[in-house]
Amino acid sequence: MKRRFVEIVDMIEFNELVNMKRDLSKGGMEIDKIISDRIKEEIKKHEVCCSICNSKIDPYSTTNFTLIFGPEDLKKKASFCAIDCLEYFLRNLKDLRKDMGGKGSIKKEDECMHMNDDDIFDDDFE
Repeated sequence: MKRRFVEIVDMIEFNELVNMKRDLSKGGMEIDKIISDRIKEEIKKHEVCCSICNSKIDPYSTTNFTLIFGPEDLKKKASFCAIDCLEYFLRNLKDLRKDMGGKGSIKKEDECMHMNDDDIFDDDFE
């Protein structure tokens, strides 16, 4: 269930709101760290399937590869279960982009999709 920020603020207890307000008035470092950590968690959740073969990726395996690409203001991330899937992706990238009309992200329509065109990755979260 998605919630808007206003709804979440309504759910927070008064004492916690006062603590948050105090942190914001001092520069918001604690709130910034909490939000940055949460974003990192969400990014890791999207790295559970290989972009090519859709096999599950073991986050602790040393054979996983992640490719970050795109312009500075719009980074894309693709994860691969092994070097052969990464090589396939790189070898066929030109053909895949041509099939899509030369623009947009390369994606499959299933539950393991990593990225949308709206996903923006900032260097602070890498």
